[in-house]
Amino acid sequence: MKLEAQAAENPRQELPSRASLLLFQVKASVLRLRRTVKNACHPIPTFSKAEVGEYGCLVAEAKSRLYAADQPEEKILEFGKVQNLRIAAQSLNGLVLGAGTEFSFWRTVGKCTRRRGYVEGRQLQEGCLMPAVGGGICQLSNALYDVAVQAGAEIVERHAHSRIIPGSAAERNRDATVAWNYIDLRFNLPVDCRLSVALSKDSLSVQLHAGQPIQPIVKESKRIPLRTLIDPVAHSCGLCGQTDCHLHDAFRGQVSASTAFIVDEISPEFEAYIASRRTASDTLLLPIDGKRWNLSRYGWSTNSYSQVGSAPIQTIVRSIRSRKLAAQGAERQLAMIADARVLATALAKQIPHTAEHVVVAQTLLPFLWDLGVLGGRTFDVLMTRLPLAEIHTQLDQASRHHPDSPTLSDFRAPDSLITSETRALRAAQRLISPHSFIACNDPRKLLLTWEPGVNQSWTKGDRIVFPGPTLGRKGAYEVREAALALDLEVVLLGADLEGTHFWVGVKTRRMMPGEAWLEGVLAVVQPATIEDKPRRLLSAIASGCPVICSLQCGLAEYPNVIHVQPNDASAIIQALKKLQGNDLSGASALQSSER
Repeated sequence: MKLEAQAAENPRQELPSRASLLLFQVKASVLRLRRTVKNACHPIPTFSKAEVGEYGCLVAEAKSRLYAADQPEEKILEFGKVQNLRIAAQSLNGLVLGAGTEFSFWRTVGKCTRRRGYVEGRQLQEGCLMPAVGGGICQLSNALYDVAVQAGAEIVERHAHSRIIPGSAAERNRDATVAWNYIDLRFNLPVDCRLSVALSKDSLSVQLHAGQPIQPIVKESKRIPLRTLIDPVAHSCGLCGQTDCHLHDAFRGQVSASTAFIVDEISPEFEAYIASRRTASDTLLLPIDGKRWNLSRYGWSTNSYSQVGSAPIQTIVRSIRSRKLAAQGAERQLAMIADARVLATALAKQIPHTAEHVVVAQTLLPFLWDLGVLGGRTFDVLMTRLPLAEIHTQLDQASRHHPDSPTLSDFRAPDSLITSETRALRAAQRLISPHSFIACNDPRKLLLTWEPGVNQSWTKGDRIVFPGPTLGRKGAYEVREAALALDLEVVLLGADLEGTHFWVGVKTRRMMPGEAWLEGVLAVVQPATIEDKPRRLLSAIASGCPVICSLQCGLAEYPNVIHVQPNDASAIIQALKKLQGNDLSGASALQSSER
């Protein structure tokens, strides 16, 4: 308020003119050339990135709000600023700045160009806050200067802003403006430090970590403005009302916040959820237009969106490579991770910078998190499976019961991927899934309703169906033990991935495509450790056939479902005996006791 009153008492003497802008550009070009020559004669070193590792002690921190303007006229410039901060932050995050080695903002971040993804943000020029490519990254240089001062760095070069933006670091004499490449921020740290730069949904955080605590000697630099202040407050093109000013013509006005839906394979539950929430201003990003190319796997509806983006080349490559890989094993899993990373990178480039909210498929989540594109936004996650950390816990428990299984311990995701997914899930606003076991106790969860399964023709008999494939994590060992104990025939619907001799000694029947697999069936049994898509179980439920499954199958509250614990064959045997005796009330009592 003090600055606004000061601005009212000291109105601008004159509006910026085209001639003054041209003169400014000529002077800036000369200064850029001079700096280029100087940098060529005295090269500035670059820095490498590292994990937190030995740099575990926080020595300096600066936080600032990303969105400060309440006026819709300013929103478009703030969206642009945040987009620019996302890109610049990726250049800086994780750098290890060596003691006594000069850090240069521009040498590290590089030039802000549209080709690199930078957009128009709010930039201070000629006393005005106007649109400019790369505008707004001074918020990052301000924070870097602040932490450098806190850490006792020697400030080699620093320039204060020519105007003060209310609420900014300039009010506290902790600002450092930058302009490619002649106005730079440079400093030398007293000890080796790791730089951490991150955007949350509403703030920018810059931290310096060292190997041990330090007691910095604060060396504040004198604040030297770039010009004499006639009006000390910066004016925005969106609010100043000076419509006769030529700079005002560059202002594009208001913009509506939107949502970007970033999806992978289609599911009817997620399709219905998105269809109920999308608006005409939203964006859909998918691997490939499945309806156009007749690929049901990606058959999302692309109607009623402001824009639709895809990555067809990356998706086709992923599909071809998937067909060449084994159906199970570490090689397949690593290839799937690599392909998901490539796909996420391609789709990330197409997210509009005006997308204030993102709804993202879990398969792409950790990679988008690492790319930094979720920073400065709220986001929801379409949960298609358990978190990786929990999957590993479940698999480890199952492998202890079945140490000879070739599939229960053949792969574990890299620690870095687990860490990224865990952090992203922690930051998510909402977790969305029809699967009752996924995030079952998380208050952020939105539980969708499973789409009804396809009604099959069911007649009661004495066979059991194992919907497969034959994998330890699907409960194959427990089903085999129960079938042997009760001398039951097992109808197999999936491939034998535990080995060709797995079912030796068990009466089995292979179903051909199109056969009625629920005829003469006592129950469908799947005591899975992990089950993401219980489609066949849903079909059995829709047909009235009893289902014996674990809670991990995601069907917590369905009639005719008996829940058992994974890795517990005795519970399956008991449930089947009840069904053989046509004692459904006994089976229901068993279900209650097993929960």
